[in-house]
Amino acid sequence: MGEGYSWAFRNDPGGGLPVQTSVLRVTSTHGTQAQVESLATGDARTYDLREDGLFWVDANLYLIHVPIRVGTSWPSSNARTATITEVDIAAEVPTGHFDHCVVITEEGGTSGLTVRTTYCPDVGPTIVETHQALQLVAAGTSTRSELQAYQQGGDE
Repeated sequence: MGEGYSWAFRNDPGGGLPVQTSVLRVTSTHGTQAQVESLATGDARTYDLREDGLFWVDANLYLIHVPIRVGTSWPSSNARTATITEVDIAAEVPTGHFDHCVVITEEGGTSGLTVRTTYCPDVGPTIVETHQALQLVAAGTSTRSELQAYQQGGDE
């Protein structure tokens, strides 16, 4: 991740709601850290690429942790546990086809939320799927975000 890296996601909230696009961009870097900002909201997060994984500094937790193999797990947000559930898979999204991807599934806690994120080498997150179990709706609610476009580095 370097300054100018950006990702555009197609977000489908399901339930007949309109599809939206969100854009994230690396606005600054310092050593192994990068600040990523949402262009829609201005919210920023700081990430640190460490020897043992990708660390979300603001939340004090890992998004990806080594070793990269099925079954590796670590604490995640809201009392969930993140676990590597698939490795070396292919991902097909609007921006293209990616190989050697890793799926991390976050489950547990009291919210009933499950998050399944597919990370691909040299690109980052390509698919983010969430499912919220709800007592009033038997099926719960699900959303899916897919990488629509990405840019590595600044405008040239």
